[in-house]
Amino acid sequence: MAINKLTIDSVKIGQRNYLYTECSITLDGGQSFKYVSKTEMNIGATARFEDLGCEDPRGTTYGEARDALGEDYEDIVTEALIAEAKKKYFSFAAMIVSATEVDPAQSLQMLGDIVDSAVRPILSDIEAVAHRLELYDVEPDSEFTAAAGRDFGQVRAYKMGGWYLIKYGDNGQTNYATDNRIDDLAVWLIPDDLYGVDLAICIANVRGIDAVVAAEDDYDDTYKILRTRDYYGPISRTDLIDEDFDDYAAAQAWVESAEDGIYVTGHNEVGRPTYTIISD
Repeated sequence: MAINKLTIDSVKIGQRNYLYTECSITLDGGQSFKYVSKTEMNIGATARFEDLGCEDPRGTTYGEARDALGEDYEDIVTEALIAEAKKKYFSFAAMIVSATEVDPAQSLQMLGDIVDSAVRPILSDIEAVAHRLELYDVEPDSEFTAAAGRDFGQVRAYKMGGWYLIKYGDNGQTNYATDNRIDDLAVWLIPDDLYGVDLAICIANVRGIDAVVAAEDDYDDTYKILRTRDYYGPISRTDLIDEDFDDYAAAQAWVESAEDGIYVTGHNEVGRPTYTIISD
């Protein structure tokens, strides 16, 4: 069944700089439904302007941008981006509607691919902006280091007008994004696809073991134990004891046994480990 009509109902920028486009689609059989596309927009990077008479090699300052474009220049840029995206989306919609022999699922994929490839070139390259900031040793407005240390993860936020450039990652990978909030930078170090024990370990290493919810003794399933070692730095690293426990009493008995007797600290370690019982 082919698409008979596709109408763009709305285009807006939402949280975390995503461009949301809501479409109404009617198939040639009469069936109608909504389709919402979500494209990441690096809107924060648009605060970097060129050719406004700035002699500083690092680029235009926000003060100069305000003098040239007005106090509400960020709103102006955002509105202009949305208007341009709307025009492109409408033309793409016409292209998709004209492809009447294309399967609806393929049509939606085609629409997404075209929009993704066409909207992104409108926007500045966020990674290039990040490298420029680092080149001139710009200090972040806010930063966060994981409880397990910089090797596990660190987040830096650089203010760009009403937005922030976010640099986050560990010693193996660095990522870039933009956001309009920096009240909880730790979230950038906690992947969305983690759950259960893996999520608990990640939270412990990012936010600290106190952020992990310990199990109660009335949980009707397997129990596990997290071990947290503290090091000078300070750094706290949490891992999983490779043993399952059928009930809380067995897990508690294991902890009491581990805490009994002499403990030999490892390199740079501060004191004995602590243990947290969690549900599986």
